[in-house]
Amino acid sequence: MDSSKIGVRYAKALFETALDTNKIDIVYTDFVALAKTYAENPDIEKFFKRPLVKISDKIHFIETLFQAHLDTLTMDFFRLLIRKKREDYLQSIIRNFIDLFRNHKKIKKSQLITASKVSQDTKRSVEKLLSSHYNDEYTIEMDTVEDASLIGGFVLEIGMVEYDASIKHKLNEIRKTLINASFEAKI
Repeated sequence: MDSSKIGVRYAKALFETALDTNKIDIVYTDFVALAKTYAENPDIEKFFKRPLVKISDKIHFIETLFQAHLDTLTMDFFRLLIRKKREDYLQSIIRNFIDLFRNHKKIKKSQLITASKVSQDTKRSVEKLLSSHYNDEYTIEMDTVEDASLIGGFVLEIGMVEYDASIKHKLNEIRKTLINASFEAKI
Protein backbone atom coordinates (compact mmCIF):
# COMPACT_ATOMS: atom_id res chain seq x y z
CA MET A 1 0.00 0.00 0.00
CA ASP A 2 1.17 3.53 -0.76
CA SER A 3 2.88 5.05 2.29
CA SER A 4 0.92 8.31 1.99
CA LYS A 5 -2.36 6.37 2.07
CA ILE A 6 -1.22 4.55 5.20
CA GLY A 7 -0.42 7.84 6.91
CA VAL A 8 -3.81 9.30 5.95
CA ARG A 9 -5.77 6.23 7.07
CA TYR A 10 -4.12 5.99 10.47
CA ALA A 11 -4.40 9.75 11.00
CA LYS A 12 -8.12 9.69 10.14
CA ALA A 13 -8.74 6.75 12.46
CA LEU A 14 -6.99 8.47 15.35
CA PHE A 15 -8.68 11.79 14.55
CA GLU A 16 -12.15 10.20 14.65
CA THR A 17 -11.35 8.34 17.88
CA ALA A 18 -9.98 11.50 19.51
CA LEU A 19 -13.07 13.42 18.37
CA ASP A 20 -15.41 10.74 19.76
CA THR A 21 -13.61 10.67 23.11
CA ASN A 22 -13.31 14.48 23.38
CA LYS A 23 -9.52 14.26 23.37
CA ILE A 24 -8.92 16.01 20.06
CA ASP A 25 -7.12 19.01 21.57
CA ILE A 26 -4.99 16.81 23.84
CA VAL A 27 -3.92 14.49 21.01
CA TYR A 28 -3.17 17.51 18.81
CA THR A 29 -0.92 18.95 21.52
CA ASP A 30 0.76 15.54 21.88
CA PHE A 31 1.35 15.31 18.13
CA VAL A 32 2.79 18.82 17.91
CA ALA A 33 5.22 17.85 20.70
CA LEU A 34 6.03 14.55 18.95
CA ALA A 35 6.71 16.36 15.66
CA LYS A 36 9.08 18.71 17.46
CA THR A 37 10.79 15.83 19.27
CA TYR A 38 11.25 13.91 16.01
CA ALA A 39 12.65 17.00 14.26
CA GLU A 40 15.12 17.69 17.08
CA ASN A 41 16.18 14.04 17.53
CA PRO A 42 16.66 12.18 14.23
CA ASP A 43 18.11 9.22 16.15
CA ILE A 44 14.58 8.32 17.31
CA GLU A 45 13.51 7.60 13.75
CA LYS A 46 16.72 5.62 13.13
CA PHE A 47 15.99 3.53 16.23
CA PHE A 48 12.50 2.64 14.98
CA LYS A 49 13.82 1.70 11.53
CA ARG A 50 16.22 -0.91 12.92
CA PRO A 51 14.73 -4.29 12.00
CA LEU A 52 16.66 -6.16 14.68
CA VAL A 53 15.12 -4.20 17.56
CA LYS A 54 12.30 -6.23 19.13
CA ILE A 55 8.77 -4.85 19.25
CA SER A 56 8.82 -5.15 23.05
CA ASP A 57 12.03 -3.08 23.18
CA LYS A 58 10.49 -0.39 20.96
CA ILE A 59 7.40 -0.24 23.15
CA HIS A 60 9.55 -0.06 26.29
CA PHE A 61 11.55 2.75 24.65
CA ILE A 62 8.47 4.89 23.91
CA GLU A 63 7.00 4.23 27.33
CA THR A 64 10.22 5.32 28.99
CA LEU A 65 10.55 8.38 26.78
CA PHE A 66 6.94 9.56 26.46
CA GLN A 67 4.64 7.90 29.05
CA ALA A 68 4.79 10.82 31.49
CA HIS A 69 4.21 13.42 28.75
CA LEU A 70 1.55 11.97 26.44
CA ASP A 71 -2.12 11.16 26.90
CA THR A 72 -3.13 7.51 27.19
CA LEU A 73 -4.91 7.62 23.80
CA THR A 74 -1.73 8.86 22.11
CA MET A 75 0.36 6.23 23.90
CA ASP A 76 -2.08 3.43 23.01
CA PHE A 77 -2.00 4.60 19.40
CA PHE A 78 1.81 4.67 19.43
CA ARG A 79 1.89 1.10 20.82
CA LEU A 80 -0.55 -0.02 18.11
CA LEU A 81 1.69 1.44 15.40
CA ILE A 82 4.65 -0.48 16.78
CA ARG A 83 2.74 -3.77 17.10
CA LYS A 84 1.47 -3.38 13.50
CA LYS A 85 5.01 -2.43 12.36
CA ARG A 86 3.82 0.96 11.13
CA GLU A 87 6.12 3.17 13.21
CA ASP A 88 7.96 4.16 10.01
CA TYR A 89 4.84 6.10 9.05
CA LEU A 90 4.64 8.11 12.27
CA GLN A 91 5.83 11.39 10.73
CA SER A 92 3.30 11.06 7.90
CA ILE A 93 0.56 10.22 10.42
CA ILE A 94 1.51 13.21 12.59
CA ARG A 95 1.50 15.58 9.60
CA ASN A 96 -1.87 14.27 8.37
CA PHE A 97 -3.42 14.38 11.85
CA ILE A 98 -2.30 17.99 12.33
CA ASP A 99 -3.79 18.90 8.92
CA LEU A 100 -7.09 17.22 9.84
CA PHE A 101 -7.14 19.06 13.17
CA ARG A 102 -6.45 22.43 11.56
CA ASN A 103 -9.16 21.89 8.95
CA HIS A 104 -11.61 20.84 11.66
CA LYS A 105 -10.79 23.82 13.89
CA LYS A 106 -10.52 26.21 10.89
CA ILE A 107 -6.92 27.13 11.51
CA LYS A 108 -4.70 28.48 8.73
CA LYS A 109 -0.98 28.00 9.18
CA SER A 110 1.19 30.85 7.95
CA GLN A 111 4.78 31.99 8.05
CA LEU A 112 6.08 35.53 8.02
CA ILE A 113 9.70 35.78 6.91
CA THR A 114 11.44 39.10 7.46
CA ALA A 115 14.97 40.49 7.34
CA SER A 116 14.85 41.45 11.02
CA LYS A 117 12.95 40.42 14.13
CA VAL A 118 9.20 41.13 14.08
CA SER A 119 7.53 42.64 17.14
CA GLN A 120 4.57 40.89 18.73
CA ASP A 121 2.36 43.87 17.81
CA THR A 122 3.30 43.56 14.13
CA LYS A 123 2.74 39.80 14.24
CA ARG A 124 -0.72 40.26 15.80
CA SER A 125 -1.57 42.94 13.21
CA VAL A 126 -0.66 40.64 10.33
CA GLU A 127 -2.61 37.76 11.90
CA LYS A 128 -5.64 40.04 12.32
CA LEU A 129 -5.34 41.24 8.71
CA LEU A 130 -5.17 37.67 7.43
CA SER A 131 -8.09 36.62 9.62
CA SER A 132 -10.22 39.47 8.23
CA HIS A 133 -9.16 38.41 4.71
CA TYR A 134 -10.81 35.05 5.47
CA ASN A 135 -13.91 36.82 6.87
CA ASP A 136 -12.85 35.86 10.40
CA GLU A 137 -13.78 32.24 9.61
CA TYR A 138 -10.24 31.06 10.32
CA THR A 139 -7.82 31.43 13.16
CA ILE A 140 -4.35 32.26 11.93
CA GLU A 141 -1.33 30.43 13.40
CA MET A 142 1.74 32.36 12.36
CA ASP A 143 5.39 31.50 12.72
CA THR A 144 7.98 34.19 12.20
CA VAL A 145 11.40 33.59 10.70
CA GLU A 146 14.33 35.94 10.29
CA ASP A 147 16.25 35.81 7.01
CA ALA A 148 18.78 38.62 6.58
CA SER A 149 19.23 37.72 2.89
CA LEU A 150 15.84 39.36 2.20
CA ILE A 151 17.55 42.72 2.87
CA GLY A 152 14.16 44.28 3.73
CA GLY A 153 10.45 43.74 3.23
CA PHE A 154 8.86 40.36 3.90
CA VAL A 155 7.67 37.06 2.50
CA LEU A 156 4.27 35.81 3.68
CA GLU A 157 3.35 32.16 3.18
CA ILE A 158 -0.15 30.93 3.93
CA GLY A 159 -1.19 27.51 2.77
CA MET A 160 0.13 27.04 -0.76
CA VAL A 161 0.27 30.80 -1.46
CA GLU A 162 3.39 32.93 -1.16
CA TYR A 163 3.49 36.72 -1.34
CA ASP A 164 7.04 37.99 -1.77
CA ALA A 165 7.45 41.68 -1.01
CA SER A 166 11.14 41.49 -0.15
CA ILE A 167 13.84 43.77 -1.48
CA LYS A 168 15.79 40.67 -2.54
CA HIS A 169 12.85 39.63 -4.76
CA LYS A 170 12.52 43.14 -6.23
CA LEU A 171 16.25 43.27 -6.98
CA ASN A 172 16.07 39.89 -8.70
CA GLU A 173 13.16 41.14 -10.85
CA ILE A 174 15.14 44.27 -11.82
CA ARG A 175 18.19 42.11 -12.64
CA LYS A 176 16.08 39.84 -14.89
CA THR A 177 14.57 42.87 -16.63
CA LEU A 178 18.01 44.34 -17.26
CA ILE A 179 19.34 41.03 -18.58
CA ASN A 180 16.34 40.64 -20.90
CA ALA A 181 16.68 44.26 -22.10
CA SER A 182 20.38 43.74 -22.73
CA PHE A 183 19.68 40.51 -24.63
CA GLU A 184 16.94 42.16 -26.73
CA ALA A 185 19.23 45.11 -27.56
CA LYS A 186 21.82 42.71 -28.99
CA ILE A 187 19.25 41.15 -31.30
